[in-house]
Amino acid sequence: MTTPIGMSPTALNTAQRETLVRVLDVLIPAAAGMPSGAEVGVADRWIDEALRLRPDLRDDLLHALETLEPIDAGLEDALRAYAKQHPEAFVAVGVLVSGAYYMDDRARLALGYPGQEDRRLVDDTGDYLDMLERVVERGPIFRPTPAEGAEA
Repeated sequence: MTTPIGMSPTALNTAQRETLVRVLDVLIPAAAGMPSGAEVGVADRWIDEALRLRPDLRDDLLHALETLEPIDAGLEDALRAYAKQHPEAFVAVGVLVSGAYYMDDRARLALGYPGQEDRRLVDDTGDYLDMLERVVERGPIFRPTPAEGAEA
């Protein structure tokens, strides 16, 4: 699929974004305190970022949106059928929209994930060596296994 002049190769047109919002209502609805994919702006902002990071999945997303665009009623059934007919493309759509969803702070915070944190490295090598020294001083402790052919 070719990209119009002046448009980012990852950008979606208005019709594609509208179809994506409808797809998001099925794939990532609001539930259990989590915002929907449409609420966090997957189709508006985050899908562009996801496509920038994973341009290899663009054609699969565009194929899905093109296939699903004319469907008004029964989109959930159409998505199930699409997943059966085009499993690799459906997985690509899932990777893109779920990745885009968790780029938004609201989705991560609702999940209880604050994002990556800078953690101090703790060097506990000394404690480990102290524990290991006691094992070495104690010596081996084992039960001999029966010799081959001997009865247990």
